[in-house]
Amino acid sequence: MDDEQIIAYLLGAVHDGTYNQKHKTTRISQANIEWLKILKNCLAKLGYRSWIYKEGKSRGVYVLETTANIFKSQPNPIAFSKNAKIS
Repeated sequence: MDDEQIIAYLLGAVHDGTYNQKHKTTRISQANIEWLKILKNCLAKLGYRSWIYKEGKSRGVYVLETTANIFKSQPNPIAFSKNAKIS
């Protein structure tokens, strides 16, 4: 995937996330840690740091957290090419 496709994918994924005003981080929770690893890899390809941790001792929930500023702006769908294909 090129950067434009990665950004589009991440902007879709963040709809499952929340923003922490106090810490200025975006959090995406998920039981499937493998999906969070994919998101972490996508963020790294764009030059952003993120970290994954288990939430609670007895819960099967994992969290990806990042300070990536990509999530702080409203996307412009017209900015993405009309012929972009995710491979």
